[in-house]
Amino acid sequence: MSEEEKPKKVEPIYEKILPGEILIISKEEKCITYVINENGKPVIGKVCLPEEETEKVRITP
Repeated sequence: MSEEEKPKKVEPIYEKILPGEILIISKEEKCITYVINENGKPVIGKVCLPEEETEKVRITP
């Protein structure tokens, strides 16, 4: 079996964070995309700040 034919190991992101933890996936202007592990089930969400709040909050990596 060649390298290309071998099944690849899949490691879900939500298994790498504890239940209740949040992993920020990306930040686009005033919106944040995240995944949360809710007792073993991944929940992906997006939160956007109102325009007037954007200037008050700074998110740095």
